[in-house]
Amino acid sequence: MRSPETPAAKRLFTVNEFCTAYGTGRSKTYELIRLGLLKARKLDGKTMIRAEDAEAFVERLPPALGALGPSPGRRRSLS
Repeated sequence: MRSPETPAAKRLFTVNEFCTAYGTGRSKTYELIRLGLLKARKLDGKTMIRAEDAEAFVERLPPALGALGPSPGRRRSLS
């Protein structure tokens, strides 16, 4: 008997599954799709996101400001 797929092994996510797996809300996900930042497909009227498109979206995200170190105009206090 075949075991159920885990989200990591899935090839297609519903919008709800994408939201759960990637920590976004439904409105933000549909906004990303509308803006063309996240690719989606339709399957029997359902909006589906391919796993590779989800990962490509994540790879295109900019680094967090803290990941770049302190900004030039600000100094952190050591006290």
